[in-house]
Amino acid sequence: MTSLLDTEITKKTKVPIWSSLKTTVPIAFLIPLVTCVGMLGYIAIQSSDYAAEKFKRQNMKALSSQVQETLKNYLEEPHLINKINTDAISEKKLSLSNINELEKYFWKQAQFFPDVNGIQFGTAKDGRLRSIVREKEDLSFNVVDTSTKGRNFVFEALENGERGKRTDKGDYDPRKRPWYKTALGKNKSTWTEVFAKRTSSTIQLRLSAVQEVYDKDTNELLGVLAVDFFLTQISEFLNKFAQGTSKEIFIVERSGKLIAASSDEDLFKHEKGKKEIQRVSAKNSDDSTIKSATQKIEAKFSSFKNITKEEFVRFSASGKPQIARISPFTAFNLDWMIILVIPEIEFTQAVEQTRKTTIILGIGTFAFSVLLGLLVTRWLINPILKLNEAAKQIEDDSIPFEPEKIAPITQRSDEIGELAGMFNDMAQEIFAREQSLKDRVQQMRQETDQAKKAALASGLSGNVDVNTLLLRSQQARQKVGD
Repeated sequence: MTSLLDTEITKKTKVPIWSSLKTTVPIAFLIPLVTCVGMLGYIAIQSSDYAAEKFKRQNMKALSSQVQETLKNYLEEPHLINKINTDAISEKKLSLSNINELEKYFWKQAQFFPDVNGIQFGTAKDGRLRSIVREKEDLSFNVVDTSTKGRNFVFEALENGERGKRTDKGDYDPRKRPWYKTALGKNKSTWTEVFAKRTSSTIQLRLSAVQEVYDKDTNELLGVLAVDFFLTQISEFLNKFAQGTSKEIFIVERSGKLIAASSDEDLFKHEKGKKEIQRVSAKNSDDSTIKSATQKIEAKFSSFKNITKEEFVRFSASGKPQIARISPFTAFNLDWMIILVIPEIEFTQAVEQTRKTTIILGIGTFAFSVLLGLLVTRWLINPILKLNEAAKQIEDDSIPFEPEKIAPITQRSDEIGELAGMFNDMAQEIFAREQSLKDRVQQMRQETDQAKKAALASGLSGNVDVNTLLLRSQQARQKVGD
């Protein structure tokens, strides 16, 4: 029967679960591991997001810069032509007395500048006009003077620069035209408002660079030069630039009216049979991307007029997240806005892939580290647990000590092996001492029993002999205890 003292000892020696090496060592190993892996994963994801955002802005800035540079190249030519022609007329290298010279001169310029759609000059004194007009690949002359009686005769331009078939377009006075009036008082090459121009086959939006021409000697106004540029060329460039990609580009005035677009969006509305032409506002566009982007921009900035530097906005079009970069275009005294729209998935796809890879690698690293940690922990803890079990066996007489269980531990060459060896030696020594004590106690008991039997058999009291034996037994126990 277990005594009360044994019960108390058992209660005191029972180890709480949180104080056990089986629990504390793995926890102590896993907590810093989980913390480190988690922090590294978080830093990696944040870094990838930051890098993606930086790449997104740099990429969109580079694309917008390409568009701006091409626009500058397109729009520089009209002003360059005006400069060349102004110098030639004002310095009398081109004589207005023989104005027909301008036809051949403009025709030759049209060969060198295929991107311009028309070059014209209207005189201030008598309202004469000479111009070359490009429609697709065909060139034609516009002539207004006394020989045409103030009417606009359009001549087909032949391959040698001579006049071909003639068409009468009706009365025309260049001095009453908007392009002529716009140049007056500016004394520099400037732009007209965007307006619609009817050609023989279609209607297109036009922008003209215009400039006054003065006599260099008398400072007399000789007339106005104009170089026409059709905005469809910008749309064609944007279409080619965005072709094969999911990005979309459009250009607007500060008023929000469309200048050009990479899509097939109409820039104006014209009802058949009516002269009135209405330009399309970006917020009323039939293109869902242009419309959504403009509505988001106006909701954020109230108007394009409030945007003074490059800005980014996020919005949704056709159920897909989009990002738009708005950049002002102010070259050559223009005031346009270039809007580049790219689906966010083009940028986030790589980030998501990186994030997934990071998570997979993190989980893999964590699992491998946990497995390795558990194996190392087991390698370290199991010998200690076995030594602890052996110590309990030594403490509890009811459980026989089994030295062979810790024999493999003693073969280790590390400190645990040394500890197990010393423990084994101590255990064997304790076992030998206990066994010796048990043998001596058993011997004393036998001697006491024999003395009692001898005393009874002789009929003697045996008090002296029995007391002597008991004294010897007590001295033996004390000696073993010491």
